[in-house]
Amino acid sequence: MFHSLKPVLKIILVALVTGFATLPAGADPETDATFYEQRGQQYYNAGDYEAAIEALSEAVKLDPDNSHYHHSLARAYGQLADQSGWFRAYKLSIKTREGLERAVE
Repeated sequence: MFHSLKPVLKIILVALVTGFATLPAGADPETDATFYEQRGQQYYNAGDYEAAIEALSEAVKLDPDNSHYHHSLARAYGQLADQSGWFRAYKLSIKTREGLERAVE
C-alpha cells in the first residue's frame, strides 16, 4: 500500500518545492540563469534528476562561464547515472566528467 504512494508523494513534493523558486521583482525567467539554477537544485533535492538536468542545462546555457552551474549539472548527471542501467550510466558518466572538467576550467 505505501509503496504505491511513493511516486505520488514525490510528485507532490516536487510541485511544492518548485513553487518556491522565485525571481527578484522585474526579472525575466527566460533569461535569468539564477532562476534555473535554483529550480534545478530544488529538483535535485527532491530526487528528480532528469528535471534537474533540464533546468541546470538551461542555467549553463544562459551563463556558460559559471563553474557552480557546471558543477551542479555534473552532480545531477552523476546521480542519474547511479540510478540507471550500465549502458545509460556509461553515457551519463561521460557527461558527468565533462561537466566537472568544465567547472574546474
